[in-house]
Amino acid sequence: MHPFYLIDIDLEDSETEIEFNSIVDYPAHMRAFEAYGKNETEYFMDEEQRIITGVVIAEGTPIYRKDKQLGEHYVIFNKEAIKKMWILYNKKGYRDRVNKQHDSEDVINPSNGIFMVEQWIVDSERGMGVPKNLEKQGIRDGSWMMSYKVEDRKLWKEIKAGKYNGFSIEGVFIKYPIKVKKAEQQTSMEQRKIARKLFSIISNFNKK
Repeated sequence: MHPFYLIDIDLEDSETEIEFNSIVDYPAHMRAFEAYGKNETEYFMDEEQRIITGVVIAEGTPIYRKDKQLGEHYVIFNKEAIKKMWILYNKKGYRDRVNKQHDSEDVINPSNGIFMVEQWIVDSERGMGVPKNLEKQGIRDGSWMMSYKVEDRKLWKEIKAGKYNGFSIEGVFIKYPIKVKKAEQQTSMEQRKIARKLFSIISNFNKK
């Protein structure tokens, strides 16, 4: 079994950073966003709002990685780390910093392209839950959610066509090695298999 690492940042260390949220075709956490627009008004009364909602960071989901330094491994975000990232992202005013496919040369202009309309950390005790259409994705307390309004008509058509299926945060992080029991590893892998299956179903539905 490949080793596990906890992803974190240090709020006192300027070298750790949250830089962009990216809209991507294949989000690492395996959870697709829901797009709301014409004829889809379960959450938003205005049929022409063109809003997308999804997971930015999924708490406790193992994400496969491979690099020259660590080789093959898995990374996990926990509640505490996600909350710090949420604080830093907002403190620096990065709410509308969005690019496509992690391409720093393809940044979307918030004035006429895409901008954030809401965000929250999932917390069942506070009533900060998961939208009905995303409940089957197994999103846990501590996960970071966002909604964006899409004003760029071409981008909206691409999203509706399934070219982009989710969010993926990017930045400079710290990786701490952690020990995960075999039973927990098995559970994590099973959860990822379920998430992969759900992601495939949602992605195929979006392309219809």
